[in-house]
Amino acid sequence: MNAILEFAAAFFLSTFFSYWMHRLAHVHKPWNPLWINHKPHHQIKYDEHTPVMVYDWREFIFWFGTWKQTLDVWITDTIPTILAACIIGGAGWYILAFHYFYHVFLSGGLLEHNVKIKGPITRILACGQFHMQHHRKFDRNFGFVIGLWDYVFRTYDLGYMQQGKARPVHAEPLWQSGTNRLWQRLGICHPSAYLDV
Repeated sequence: MNAILEFAAAFFLSTFFSYWMHRLAHVHKPWNPLWINHKPHHQIKYDEHTPVMVYDWREFIFWFGTWKQTLDVWITDTIPTILAACIIGGAGWYILAFHYFYHVFLSGGLLEHNVKIKGPITRILACGQFHMQHHRKFDRNFGFVIGLWDYVFRTYDLGYMQQGKARPVHAEPLWQSGTNRLWQRLGICHPSAYLDV
């Protein structure tokens, strides 16, 4: 039972860290190296004609096309997952096996960028239309694997669920979110202050 709890804790902690790294990678400022590196990912156009499964043998050694794409995956998702495994320890290390399997076999065209995945499943998993909405609205839907943290921090946008129209449902702008009070208490500027909106 402890192993299951440790894995679950590592899973939620890694998705929490990844959410924040991805969100920081979207601070659209010329001084932000995370955005400079992540920006090319959003210049790729995905549609129903995008191949679902295209494997390159280098993905098995965690190389994703170019050094920038590889660095982007490592910074926004792999390093946060390693950090979560280090913090939780024990069976939490199994999260690294899950992370490897997810990125090599499931993410990309099969889940995250597969425009054919629609419906209620995208309210839970950060795949298909949920993630594609992030490509339409850069300040929404930052989660990897699950959309939990987008709900917690009110950055989710289910506008794609509304009869094909991309309009937000129950989402407030980042600068009005509940996390704004946290930033004020800490005496630092809310990250959304750096977004060009």
